[in-house]
Amino acid sequence: MAVRRPDKAPAAPAKAAAPAPAKTPEPAKAPAPGAAASRGAGPASATGSDTLAAGRPVRSFQGESRAKLASKPEEADGHQKAGELFRTGLKLYNTAFTKIGEDQKTLLKSAILMLEDVEKQYPGENYWIALALILIADSHRALGDTETAAQTYQRMIGRFPEEETYCRQARESLVKLWLNRPETVKQAENELEAYAARYPASLEFARLAMEFCEITGRDHPDQAMAWCR
Repeated sequence: MAVRRPDKAPAAPAKAAAPAPAKTPEPAKAPAPGAAASRGAGPASATGSDTLAAGRPVRSFQGESRAKLASKPEEADGHQKAGELFRTGLKLYNTAFTKIGEDQKTLLKSAILMLEDVEKQYPGENYWIALALILIADSHRALGDTETAAQTYQRMIGRFPEEETYCRQARESLVKLWLNRPETVKQAENELEAYAARYPASLEFARLAMEFCEITGRDHPDQAMAWCR
């Protein structure tokens, strides 16, 4: 399966300009682990493919893309507190990947508990609950609990279909989750079919299909070839 890149337009001839005195650029500072948790007004959409499914365990979020319009002051207050609770869980999750061994596991388990409290304490804050479920699933996956991770991704997809960005991430995560286990190739193919039905012409679908072919080609060549035609 090949993805054709668009041809580049010929570059316009450069205009002559008077040379300007060179400035010495200042060295860029590396962001601290978990710094994304405190960015802007709160998390909303993930940047690029910085997801556990894509091989990078630390999720990165941008500022919230839509305003929260509340008719009552207590609703706005609940939305803000739910966001603060989510960001605390996000920071624990991101920090976990600066550790190893039991320290990492402890932080991931703490993140799960914190993120589960988003729904328990603020059951009406669907936006924050949806984000929390994604990170809960990621945390279970990092802990090796594949079944719970899959169930949580599926729960998020089924409950919050309006959160298209995160539902799409969850579907990608499910394909890769099942591909990591030889005995769950069929589940991976089912999830790939569901992804193909929704995003047939996407670059990510092409990548997922190629990965499916590479992983399943040795033991299931006919099954793999069906996705590479």
